[in-house]
Amino acid sequence: GIAPWGCVSGVEQLDVHGTNVIYNKPKTDEKDETPLEPNHAHFIFIDNDTKHEFGSELEFRSLFEKSISGNSFSLQNATKDKLQQAGNIPVVLVVIEGGLETIKKVHENVIKNKIPVLLLQGTGGCCDLFAKCYHLYNEYHTNVKSSDQTNEDPSTIKEKNEQIKSKLREKLEIIDNKLNPGSTMNSSIEQDGIDYFELIYACIERRNMFLNFIDLKAH
Repeated sequence: GIAPWGCVSGVEQLDVHGTNVIYNKPKTDEKDETPLEPNHAHFIFIDNDTKHEFGSELEFRSLFEKSISGNSFSLQNATKDKLQQAGNIPVVLVVIEGGLETIKKVHENVIKNKIPVLLLQGTGGCCDLFAKCYHLYNEYHTNVKSSDQTNEDPSTIKEKNEQIKSKLREKLEIIDNKLNPGSTMNSSIEQDGIDYFELIYACIERRNMFLNFIDLKAH
């Protein structure tokens, strides 16, 4: 796992050098802190002198993943032998639920680094928002394509696409860069001026081949 040092509960237990430690999960967590995931065998901690700021590890994680994956998932065709010769390691991001920081992470993986993402639909949060937007996007555009557009000018087509985008924003209940209380995500998370709908929409519109879904309710 890769975790921000300033957000780990009981992090003082780990502040040692040259020896092993046994990490004991604190009985109570402070606000904006979380214990280590016990199913991880190894951790890399990112310490940028901040405290209680989730997301400080995202830039390092992105660069690290891009470094080890190389061009494994570029749009160019590459044979298995070529990948092995180059020393590239295939990478995929698996998302279960997730919050606002996860939306940013998925966007960076898909748009910037071209790393595929597997989202578990039905776990809530980020996964369900992406799944809802993805399926509605395909549905709306299928309906538009089925209609006769041979005589429509580019401005009309662009207008229809913008209408679809507006409908999607309303369906996801993300209006004016904020999550409505009825949204599938926790609306109490403080906003930071980022339009999260735009991040989701960009992934689906520009890189939908990198988005994969498993619907847990269907299995």
